[in-house]
Amino acid sequence: MEIRNFRKEDIPAVVDLWNSSLIKDNKADWYMEENLLTEERLENKLYNPNSDPGGIFVAYDGREIVGFGKGAVKRVKSYEDEKLEDLPGYLEALVVEREHRRKGTGTKLLCNIESFAVESGKDALQISFYFPAVTGVPVLPETPGYRFLLNRGFKPLVYEMKLKLKFKDFTLKDEILEAREKLEREGIEIRYFEAGYRDSFSEMMQAYFPEWWHGCFRQNLEREKPLPVLVAVDGKKVVGFTGFVYVEKNKRAGFAPGVDPEYRKRGIGRVLVNLWAKEVKEMGAEESLIETATDNYSAQRIYFEMGYKKIGEFCGKLEKSLKCS
Repeated sequence: MEIRNFRKEDIPAVVDLWNSSLIKDNKADWYMEENLLTEERLENKLYNPNSDPGGIFVAYDGREIVGFGKGAVKRVKSYEDEKLEDLPGYLEALVVEREHRRKGTGTKLLCNIESFAVESGKDALQISFYFPAVTGVPVLPETPGYRFLLNRGFKPLVYEMKLKLKFKDFTLKDEILEAREKLEREGIEIRYFEAGYRDSFSEMMQAYFPEWWHGCFRQNLEREKPLPVLVAVDGKKVVGFTGFVYVEKNKRAGFAPGVDPEYRKRGIGRVLVNLWAKEVKEMGAEESLIETATDNYSAQRIYFEMGYKKIGEFCGKLEKSLKCS
């Protein structure tokens, strides 16, 4: 068995290996839909500024490619003050053909990726669904891949719940309108974001939601035509948000919500996400797929009340120390 660096001509074989393994190992429709590869999709992941050819490997048995692994180290800052040196290395793909498992192939691929991360100055290797170097990776519990990772020293850090809403089942309830009126009497209004709110919005996001701010909201505001965002304001102070009020070509919509900690438990988040659902439904959205932490019970109550249904769970972050003991 030869472990060598990935070559461009390997793309078709890697796509076939990845997709066939995914179909055999996983039964969740949402997972299959989000993670099946095409050659174009794989190329976009491979030829990204944060993808280093030195961290991408294949296992070759003399006849065909039977394993693939991709490590990455973030080289390009998402924002000026991001400290790249403090970030871990990332494991963004690891797959071995079923017939070649339990023979050390996956371990050899992982060892090569770990060596790449150590040589790049990293002392930890992370699998991250949110804000990775290149590719967000959800890992399904009770699968061969999950058990392999645990046996190789990875520790699960975050468990997420996948939820789905059919907008035909959603209706804006009178109690939400009453809650909005109550907030208005308290001086809190729900509005669309305007330029005059930028400084307050930026201050709140950087203080309490820095990953969301640097990961997507700041870049959105820098676009020529930013996607709409709903905000809760107390006078001129932004105290909550949800975005984006946008429907994708496949008629899906999703959101990222948040509320200033000092203003929580007043129903602001509940009103925001329900008004978001009303808006995107009127824009033609047919369904929504979102995630929330499995222990975030307050958010779950709101989402289930809206009509979201649980369709699965996954591990959103695992990490392995690469420090010498």
